[in-house]
Amino acid sequence: MDYTKGKWIASKGKAGFAIEVGEKQIASVPHYIGNTPQETEANAQLIAAAPKLLEACKEIILVWQGLDPDRTFPHLEETITRAIAKAEGKDGTTR
Repeated sequence: MDYTKGKWIASKGKAGFAIEVGEKQIASVPHYIGNTPQETEANAQLIAAAPKLLEACKEIILVWQGLDPDRTFPHLEETITRAIAKAEGKDGTTR
């Protein structure tokens, strides 16, 4: 599964936030009843950070694979590997 490449930015609008790559809107985070404006902004920022977080996780796994197995953190590696699978739509939870 591929995602839109480029720098993801959360831009504030009247009804919430748009996640944009260049001039292209790829997602929106509307203000929902029950969410504070701060929560809405935090959700938008988290979504905008997703590509960088995914790449960082992949790099961590590559580094860990090259380390001495006795010095790694298998529980963290498993958690990160599951997060990567979810981000790539490979965990079976995509609807």
